[in-house]
Amino acid sequence: MKRLLLILFFLAVCVSAPRGAHAQYHITAGGVGDGTSFANAASLNDLQRITQLMDGVGGTVTIYPGRYTNVQAIVAGSGTAATPLIIQGQASNNPNLMAELDAGSKIIFQPGIARVQITDLKFQNCTDFCIATFNTVNNITIKDILAINIERFFEGGQPGNAIANADLLFNNIKIEGFTTSAFRFSGVSKNITFDRVYVQANAADYNAASPTYGAVEFHDTVSDVVIRLSTFVDTGNNVGGVRNPVTDGIWAGPNTNNITITDTFTAGF
Repeated sequence: MKRLLLILFFLAVCVSAPRGAHAQYHITAGGVGDGTSFANAASLNDLQRITQLMDGVGGTVTIYPGRYTNVQAIVAGSGTAATPLIIQGQASNNPNLMAELDAGSKIIFQPGIARVQITDLKFQNCTDFCIATFNTVNNITIKDILAINIERFFEGGQPGNAIANADLLFNNIKIEGFTTSAFRFSGVSKNITFDRVYVQANAADYNAASPTYGAVEFHDTVSDVVIRLSTFVDTGNNVGGVRNPVTDGIWAGPNTNNITITDTFTAGF
């Protein structure tokens, strides 16, 4: 009888354990493995496969120091309330030791993703954007990030898109160098928090056909926004010499409501 119970318990554990789930995954610039150990590290191109395995389970993906170029990395899985899905570099006070997504590399969320954190990464020379969601996501935290010479850091949908992003936190983010606009939110977006976000950048060349409205742009229906302890500074356009006449530090469209701004500084726009 005891043996039968042990067999039944073993089968129950096997059935209930998520297939493919692994608490820790590892990515290196030269990785060619499945990511289940540092010695068997995967490449950044494998992020979609890895996060699919972690969907509904959570865990940590560590991206080790190195230069990652021309990669469109897809986040295809969600964490849980108890265990978020964390995509992290190795925490370091030295930017030279951070994993660097460069030369067009970017991270894109698939529709429906929730409870994901992205932290301790460096972005440089992003084209179009560094991180984007073009459909509904929620409960996303992006923190401890350095970005240099980027077209846009976060693209939360394009104006007119029917998306619904909610519960987004941007914490301890520093953006330097050239940028068109650092953050853009569209569709029905709500519960967005900026905490210690620092943008000191040269504004984009003015293009009357496609103007940049601000370092932070809220289009369509955006509500319940908190901006605190943040700085948005345009150091002057030295790229083409034509300043954007409609740029603001924070630009809000007519359907934006319930914005709270505290201890925040804007200048040069």
